[in-house]
Amino acid sequence: MTTYTEITEKATEQLLAAMQPMNELTTSLTDKTLEAVSKLPSLPTPDGVPTPLEVVTAHFAFAEKLLNAQKDFAFRLAGAATPAQPKATGKN
Repeated sequence: MTTYTEITEKATEQLLAAMQPMNELTTSLTDKTLEAVSKLPSLPTPDGVPTPLEVVTAHFAFAEKLLNAQKDFAFRLAGAATPAQPKATGKN
């Protein structure tokens, strides 16, 4: 019998595998776009404008904090919804 965990792990693996070709295509298109844009005259960057890497870093830091907060919340709810197990008395 297949367990919930096995089904979830298999679905996760399939989803990540399905995303890989799209990620590679997007990366390739981005490289080609940046190559074309690099041939255009450059414009000055105003002070205080973050780099793309800084923006991605900030957004993933936020996403990680949000996911951790939601994980803690979900564990508290799941714990509250889990029936208490009878205590072992040590007697047989």
